[in-house]
Amino acid sequence: GCQPILFKLKEAGIGGIVNYSAEADVGSNLGNEELVWATNMQAFEDSIRVSALTAAGFAAIKVTAICPLSLLLRMTGLMNSIKNSFLSFADLSESINANDMYEGLKRQGLTLSREEFQTHFETMDTSKAGVVTLVDWMDYLNPAQGKLPLDVSESLNSVELSQLAAITAR
Repeated sequence: GCQPILFKLKEAGIGGIVNYSAEADVGSNLGNEELVWATNMQAFEDSIRVSALTAAGFAAIKVTAICPLSLLLRMTGLMNSIKNSFLSFADLSESINANDMYEGLKRQGLTLSREEFQTHFETMDTSKAGVVTLVDWMDYLNPAQGKLPLDVSESLNSVELSQLAAITAR
C-alpha cells in the first residue's frame, strides 16, 4: 500500500494524508447496503491504521460512505430538536442547575417526579458541579444510546435506529 511512501515523506519532513474518498451509490446496490458500508468501514479503518504510523498522521473519513444520507438528515433534525429543547428552558445559558431545568421541563410537559428527574440530572451532570451543559444534555439524549424521553416529531423509525446502532458500534 501507501506505507512506504508515507515513510519516505516522513524522512523528508513531509506529512501525508490518507484519504479514502468513498461514497456508495446505494441506489444501485439495493439489498447490498450493509456490504457496501462494511467494505467502506474496513477501508476507513485501514486508512486510520496506516495514518497512525506517523506522529502527525491524518485520515479523512467521509461519513456518507458508511451511513445513509436519509439517516444523517433525520439525525440532524433530531439533534437540532434536542438542542433547541435545552435552549428553550435554559434561556440561552451555557449551563443550568437542577431546579431551573426541572421547572423548565415541567413547563414543557415533563411528567417525571422530582426524584425521578434528579436521577436523570445526576447522570447528565458529568462534571458533578450541580449543573448540566448543552453538551451534557446532547450526550445524554444521544439517540445512539437509546435514551429519547422527548417526544420529537423527527423521531427515528426502527430501521433508522438499527442503522444508527450498527454505525456507532463500529
